[in-house]
Amino acid sequence: MCQVLNVSRSGYYAWVDRPPSVAERRRRELIEQICRVHEESFGTYGSPRTHAELIDRKIDVCVNTVANRTGSIGSSRRSCPTASGPATSPTSQRGKAFCTWRR
Repeated sequence: MCQVLNVSRSGYYAWVDRPPSVAERRRRELIEQICRVHEESFGTYGSPRTHAELIDRKIDVCVNTVANRTGSIGSSRRSCPTASGPATSPTSQRGKAFCTWRR
Protein backbone atom coordinates (compact mmCIF):
# COMPACT_ATOMS: atom_id res chain seq x y z
CA MET A 1 0.00 0.00 0.00
CA CYS A 2 2.86 2.37 0.74
CA GLN A 3 4.07 2.05 -2.85
CA VAL A 4 0.60 2.91 -4.17
CA LEU A 5 0.44 5.97 -1.89
CA ASN A 6 4.06 6.82 -2.69
CA VAL A 7 5.00 7.21 0.99
CA SER A 8 7.61 5.56 3.16
CA ARG A 9 6.57 2.76 5.45
CA SER A 10 7.81 4.61 8.53
CA GLY A 11 5.98 7.79 7.49
CA TYR A 12 2.72 5.90 6.97
CA TYR A 13 2.86 4.20 10.38
CA ALA A 14 3.84 7.48 12.06
CA TRP A 15 0.72 9.05 10.54
CA VAL A 16 -1.54 6.11 11.49
CA ASP A 17 -0.29 6.00 15.10
CA ARG A 18 -0.47 9.76 15.58
CA PRO A 19 -3.15 10.83 18.08
CA PRO A 20 -6.07 12.87 16.73
CA SER A 21 -5.51 16.61 16.62
CA VAL A 22 -7.57 19.09 18.62
CA ALA A 23 -9.46 20.08 15.46
CA GLU A 24 -10.22 16.45 14.62
CA ARG A 25 -11.50 15.79 18.15
CA ARG A 26 -13.67 18.94 17.93
CA ARG A 27 -15.06 17.79 14.55
CA ARG A 28 -15.98 14.38 15.95
CA GLU A 29 -17.68 15.89 18.99
CA LEU A 30 -19.63 18.28 16.77
CA ILE A 31 -20.75 15.43 14.51
CA GLU A 32 -21.89 13.46 17.57
CA GLN A 33 -23.88 16.46 18.79
CA ILE A 34 -25.45 16.97 15.36
CA CYS A 35 -26.46 13.29 15.27
CA ARG A 36 -27.93 13.58 18.76
CA VAL A 37 -30.02 16.65 17.80
CA HIS A 38 -31.09 14.93 14.59
CA GLU A 39 -32.24 11.83 16.50
CA GLU A 40 -34.09 13.87 19.13
CA SER A 41 -35.94 15.78 16.40
CA PHE A 42 -36.95 12.50 14.73
CA GLY A 43 -35.03 13.54 11.64
CA THR A 44 -37.01 16.71 11.01
CA TYR A 45 -34.41 19.41 11.78
CA GLY A 46 -32.26 20.81 9.01
CA SER A 47 -29.02 22.69 9.57
CA PRO A 48 -30.57 26.05 10.67
CA ARG A 49 -32.71 24.46 13.39
CA THR A 50 -29.89 22.10 14.37
CA HIS A 51 -27.63 25.15 14.73
CA ALA A 52 -30.20 26.90 16.92
CA GLU A 53 -30.48 23.81 19.11
CA LEU A 54 -26.69 23.57 19.49
CA ILE A 55 -26.55 27.25 20.49
CA ASP A 56 -29.29 26.60 23.07
CA ARG A 57 -27.10 23.80 24.42
CA LYS A 58 -24.20 26.28 24.79
CA ILE A 59 -22.17 24.73 21.97
CA ASP A 60 -20.42 27.58 20.17
CA VAL A 61 -20.57 26.82 16.45
CA CYS A 62 -21.20 28.72 13.21
CA VAL A 63 -24.32 28.00 11.15
CA ASN A 64 -22.14 27.34 8.09
CA THR A 65 -20.09 24.78 10.00
CA VAL A 66 -23.27 22.94 10.99
CA ALA A 67 -24.45 23.02 7.37
CA ASN A 68 -21.10 21.68 6.14
CA ARG A 69 -20.96 18.92 8.75
CA THR A 70 -24.57 17.97 8.09
CA GLY A 71 -23.82 17.79 4.38
CA SER A 72 -20.67 15.72 4.92
CA ILE A 73 -22.50 13.11 6.99
CA GLY A 74 -25.71 12.99 5.01
CA SER A 75 -29.07 14.54 4.37
CA SER A 76 -31.35 15.78 7.13
CA ARG A 77 -34.06 13.44 5.80
CA ARG A 78 -32.09 10.33 6.77
CA SER A 79 -31.84 8.71 10.16
CA CYS A 80 -28.81 8.46 12.40
CA PRO A 81 -26.96 5.20 12.93
CA THR A 82 -28.35 2.56 15.22
CA ALA A 83 -27.17 2.02 18.78
CA SER A 84 -24.48 -0.32 17.46
CA GLY A 85 -22.48 2.79 16.56
CA PRO A 86 -21.32 4.73 13.54
CA ALA A 87 -20.14 2.94 10.45
CA THR A 88 -16.63 3.27 9.15
CA SER A 89 -15.87 4.10 5.59
CA PRO A 90 -12.66 3.84 3.61
CA THR A 91 -12.70 7.62 3.16
CA SER A 92 -12.83 8.40 6.88
CA GLN A 93 -9.63 9.94 8.16
CA ARG A 94 -7.12 7.32 9.30
CA GLY A 95 -9.83 4.68 9.22
CA LYS A 96 -11.45 6.08 12.33
CA ALA A 97 -15.25 5.98 12.56
CA PHE A 98 -17.37 8.97 11.68
CA CYS A 99 -21.11 9.24 12.08
CA THR A 100 -22.74 8.22 8.83
CA TRP A 101 -26.35 8.48 7.85
CA ARG A 102 -28.28 5.63 6.36
CA ARG A 103 -31.71 5.27 4.85
